[in-house]
Amino acid sequence: MAKAREGKFVNQEDLIKAMLDLCRPEIEGAARSAFLKDDKASLEQTRDKTLQEALREAREVVGSAN
Repeated sequence: MAKAREGKFVNQEDLIKAMLDLCRPEIEGAARSAFLKDDKASLEQTRDKTLQEALREAREVVGSAN
């Protein structure tokens, strides 16, 4: 993350992984909150869905088309 801040070349996938690792507590909290509001899906399914949403958003922030 520091390299990106300094304008140095950083592998986009590594940056995305770092972003997701840093946001892991927030992602888990969002998944649990969504599960408690609507428990039609399992907690594991809700976690997967929330992680996919976070991944999509991280890629948008980084500008990765993957």
